[in-house]
Amino acid sequence: MTSTPMDLQTGLRLYQFVRDRIDDRRDEQHPHGHDAYVEAWRKAHDLDKEYSTAVYRGDQAEAECILRKLTNMANEWRDHPDYPSPA
Repeated sequence: MTSTPMDLQTGLRLYQFVRDRIDDRRDEQHPHGHDAYVEAWRKAHDLDKEYSTAVYRGDQAEAECILRKLTNMANEWRDHPDYPSPA
């Protein structure tokens, strides 16, 4: 077995390799970047909260409108096996 030098450059090279692979994974999972991922997550989260609030208030029209928006977001994955069936 070859002896690996224990110096800062060895650690840095390994770290950069790992970081690059993590970045590749992020880019594959979030092709539009992390900011787009966070923005989409927040939008979905906000719609969920707004929907819950409308249902709690008994505002059927508002709940339906918000549910359509959330469904439009979900339609990107409509071929996914876990895609929720219509109620």
